[in-house]
Amino acid sequence: MKTKFVFLLLCLHLYTITQALTLDPKIVAMGWSFLSPIALSKIDDPLTKEIVSKAIPKIINDDIKGAVLEISDATYRVKKVKILNKAFLAEQEIYVNNAVKALRNQDYARAINEVATIVTLSDKYLKKGTLDKEDAKRDNELNTDIKSTVVKTDEINGRFVIEKSNSYYFFVPNGYVSPLQSNDTMIAKYNLNLSSNRIFEIGIIKTLPTNEKWSVEYLEANPSVRDGWTNLISKTILRAQFGDGTASPASLVNAPNFKAYKLPYLVANNSMMTTTYLAFHNAQVFMIYFKSSQADFINNIKSFEEIISMFFFGEKIPFCQMKKCGKARIVNKSTNPYDLFQEGEFVETIQGRSEYFLNVPVGTSNLKAIQKSGFMVYPTQNERIVTIENPCDDASVEIGFED
Repeated sequence: MKTKFVFLLLCLHLYTITQALTLDPKIVAMGWSFLSPIALSKIDDPLTKEIVSKAIPKIINDDIKGAVLEISDATYRVKKVKILNKAFLAEQEIYVNNAVKALRNQDYARAINEVATIVTLSDKYLKKGTLDKEDAKRDNELNTDIKSTVVKTDEINGRFVIEKSNSYYFFVPNGYVSPLQSNDTMIAKYNLNLSSNRIFEIGIIKTLPTNEKWSVEYLEANPSVRDGWTNLISKTILRAQFGDGTASPASLVNAPNFKAYKLPYLVANNSMMTTTYLAFHNAQVFMIYFKSSQADFINNIKSFEEIISMFFFGEKIPFCQMKKCGKARIVNKSTNPYDLFQEGEFVETIQGRSEYFLNVPVGTSNLKAIQKSGFMVYPTQNERIVTIENPCDDASVEIGFED
């Protein structure tokens, strides 16, 4: 069984390397949740930031109508102008569809810039005073080749990798990743260039185990099978990939998102150190190796382990970053209770002389507080606007009057 399994690891082609790129919107959305804080931090214009933050999630799910509505709504709230110009709407649709195509190719930077260009274009129409004129013809003086570059490709796209069959992805928070050309169809190789100026290589081998019971837990419970298996791997796969060397005993690693066995291997000829992680996920086995010079190994492996811990499910980011929201503190200064509404929807009754914390999305949110009791003729109404610039930001508003 062991020989047959290792033979498969050695001889099976990594079939996903040649597959067509088909991405699940959920995977693309996960990538956006990682990258959006980076992207939004590079956008200065409030309207562009709000449109990008709200339109991209709609575009990811091919909700073109929803994206257009988000753009129109944000423009009205920020610029106080309704988008009615048919010529502009036709051009806007082109940019939205360009963003859809870009996201299907994992080109987050281009998708962001396509949406940002819509804001640039709307400003042109605003200056002409025709954005809210339904039947106004397009002004030929408007530049037909308008482009906005609010983010650079290498600032965004180089931080996130999705494997072609959606089986894995990883996020590099403090650096960039680039594919490496390889004649070996078994292995997907990448160079990781970290902001600390550390550069090292990782490779990923994936295949299907021949026995359903293969797992880290099974190997933990059967040490003789584990030792024989890992020794065979170190003598065959590692030697075939890196040349003659010395393998250290395998040790169990409990990463935040998965368990794996770690096999250090010192290459004899060139003093290169490699560490191979053996992990099981979605009924597949992965060999993820890290290669660095022996001199840099100790420093580099710390960076590598930070990235490998995010390999299958991504970094455990805070709720506010995942949901792209901030927290609004609503302080009721009155002794009377107030009903709180967010965008017209009832949220909570805030008792007198108390405060309430509300999660609000990045951008501008409209709140209304209506006095519930204690009034003589009619209730006091307070309309408040809360603006959250970046995920996890805080804001505070007061309602009621001291009495």
